[in-house]
This record gives sequence, C-alpha cells and structure tokens, in this order.
Amino acid sequence: MTVKFNRGQFRFYPSNRLVGMVDGADTVQVLLDDLLALKLQKSDLGVLCGDAGLRWLDDDGSRHGLLGRFVRWTQFLTDERAELRQYEDAVASGLFLVAAQLPHQSAVYINALTAYQRAKASLIRYFGPLVIEALDY
Repeated sequence: MTVKFNRGQFRFYPSNRLVGMVDGADTVQVLLDDLLALKLQKSDLGVLCGDAGLRWLDDDGSRHGLLGRFVRWTQFLTDERAELRQYEDAVASGLFLVAAQLPHQSAVYINALTAYQRAKASLIRYFGPLVIEALDY
C-alpha cells in the first residue's frame, strides 16, 4: 500500500471529502485499491487509525495552537461536534477512518460511494463546503 496512515495536512473541516469507517486493514486495502482504480490520486486519500489517528483528529484543537482551539470551540456549538465525536469513538474502537477528497459533482463520486458501500463502511458522510450529508441510511 502506498497510502500512508495518519499522515497529511491537518484540516479543521474535511471539505469536499467522502469519509467512512472501515473494519480491518485488509478491507481498508481493498477500498484504497478500488479508489485508486477510479483514478483518484494517492494524495487525495487518507487513513486514520489508532492513537495516532486520534491525535490527528485533535478533539479539542490543542495540538494545533490557538486557532485550532478556537475552531474546535466553534464546532462544539454546531452538529460538527457530534460528527467528530462519532469518528473519534469509531477510531478508538479500532476502526479505520478512510477519507477521499473529491467534488460531489465529479464523475467518479457515485463509484467512490459504491466502493465504500462494498467495503461495508459505516458512518459514510460527504463533507461539502456548507453541509454534511449522511450516506449510510
């Protein structure tokens, strides 16, 4: 696998990202292979897991300075806080967070969503610029 776990640029909000929780490293690998087969770039994919993944999610923003704490504080006032908490709980329980950056209107969006569903991902969400869309009804 060439996609590195718990790496990438920290973002307070995962704008234009399809995100889901996957159980097991083998399933993660299959999902990543499927996403790469759709011509997504390695740099468009990210995986968070374990303690390092929890640190990267940075629950209170303290690992990312004053701005990080302020942004997390404002998120606590919205539904974003509940979303973050769900992902933290899932990572803490041993699941893998797999994120793919792609525009909702892209040609591969529906195929990427199908790949997540084939991987039996849970908590599938698309984080658009202004809205979080739940996709695992």
